[in-house]
Amino acid sequence: MVIKNTLRWQPLNAVTKEMSSDRWSVLSPHISLVDLHAGDVTSAPDQDFTHALFPITAVLTLHGTLAEDRPLEAVLIGQEGMLGVWAFADTHTTPQRSVVQFPGSALQIDMEILRSEFETSSEFRKLVFRYSNSMLDYAIQTAACYRRHDPHQQVARTLVMAARRLQTDCIPLTHATLASLLGLRRETISVATMRLANKGVLKQNHGSIEILKTDELHALSCGCLGVFEDLYSRPLNPRR
Repeated sequence: MVIKNTLRWQPLNAVTKEMSSDRWSVLSPHISLVDLHAGDVTSAPDQDFTHALFPITAVLTLHGTLAEDRPLEAVLIGQEGMLGVWAFADTHTTPQRSVVQFPGSALQIDMEILRSEFETSSEFRKLVFRYSNSMLDYAIQTAACYRRHDPHQQVARTLVMAARRLQTDCIPLTHATLASLLGLRRETISVATMRLANKGVLKQNHGSIEILKTDELHALSCGCLGVFEDLYSRPLNPRR
């Protein structure tokens, strides 16, 4: 559906929040509010990318692919960001695959409209460049985390970050999904979550994981958690 009262939704995504009212009014007639469902593929390699997404309550995962054709988390995209920054370059496709990890709502804008805005508005270009830099920092930190930290630390870090985005301690994640996100074997995830459960920081339910002690889980996460939290809370406004 096309949103009539766009001002209500603008501040619910960090990128759109930084747009001036003048630029937002230009985009308003082209904005839709969409519901995204878990597992929805929002972009795929070599497919034309037609609409950018600005998550409000949904969380997307941008995947890379390992040689053995297993997906690997590259970037999590929630209300702090947008899906589609690559499409401002001279390409309409991406080598990555993006999937809805957690269902929810998002603002959707036609990519051609955004490209026009990108070309004509220096304000919007700066906004896109700043967010692109944050995504690059995230991807680099993720690669370092996979190489250096134990599975239980990666699991703890992922759960803390997911809970922050979803604003709930009960996270709809299975071992299979965690394995896919982190590029680990399901058995490895089971051992890691059991180790954390034995420490009393989480409870494993059917189809979900409940955080029982947030501070303790935070302490058991790898040091990358602080870096990621800084990236997500880093304002898009360069003055801060």
